[in-house]
Order: sequence, then C-alpha cells, then structure tokens
Amino acid sequence: MNQTSAPAAKSLITENVPEGWKQLEDIVTTILAECGMSAQRGVTLRLPRGSVDVDVYAEETIEGIVHRTICECKQWRTNVPKSVVHSFRTVIGETGANRGYIISTSGFQAGAVEAAAATNIELLTFEEFQRTYFAKWIGKQIWAVEEERTGTRASRLRLLQFLRPQLIL
Repeated sequence: MNQTSAPAAKSLITENVPEGWKQLEDIVTTILAECGMSAQRGVTLRLPRGSVDVDVYAEETIEGIVHRTICECKQWRTNVPKSVVHSFRTVIGETGANRGYIISTSGFQAGAVEAAAATNIELLTFEEFQRTYFAKWIGKQIWAVEEERTGTRASRLRLLQFLRPQLIL
C-alpha cells in the first residue's frame, strides 16, 4: 500500500463493500443514523406535483433548526450521467431539503459534475461519503463510550472541550 492511500483508508467508517444497491442504501442509512440523524431507507415524499420515492431520507435538529438530507444511492457499473443529477435537483428543490447526495460506487460523468456545480447537491463516491461523515461518526462513537463509562452528560461537555478547545461553553 502506498503512503497516500494508507491515511485515507483510516478515515473510512466501514471496509465493507456493498454487494448490491439495497446494501448500499442500508449502509448509508446506518452511517447517518450513527451520526445522530433520524434516517430512513425507502421513503415516499409528497411533492407539489405528486410524490417521489427516495433512497435515504435523514433529518437532524441543530439548535432548534431541522436539517433535511436526501441521498440517492447508485450501485451501477457505469458512471452516473447528468440526467440523474437533473432529476435529483428537482427532488431536492421541491422537498426543500437542505442537502442532497448522490452516492455512487462507480463515479460520475463530466456532465453530472457540471450539473451539480453551484447547487446543494454533492456527488460522492461511497468512500468519499464515508470520509465526509467520518469526524461526526467517530465523535458520536467516542461520546457514546464516554457516557457509558461515566454515565453522565458532563463527560460529553469535557470531551467536547478537549476535542474543540477553541469553543467557549
């Protein structure tokens, strides 16, 4: 293994490679849930012009504000084309989601990358998705262990101060 790939591998949440689209959706749902979000797989959402089925829907409340995330998971042998991004932009816009992810195990065509530019949609490989959520995921895991060990919320505040000393609580 070369030096550049070793640190990157350390920031993956799982080494499991999804064997199909259902498993990809399940893993994405689990990662978001383990990051503290309310996450569901296979959700039907109402839109102004009907309804749409989304692969993964997650919500998180931060300081009283609900943030909605929708993920479209693609376990394809080919790169995702721009037509998928165009359709997903409509879904994100009409649902009012704050963030949208198209997660692919194969990658994206150049047109898809252009179509997602300057939007609230990110195109991520499965590995990039894991790296995006790694810090949040590991923080939740550490907090859970610390709370289990001490049984107090105060330990969470001490740990937060340790991890982010610039914060004034």
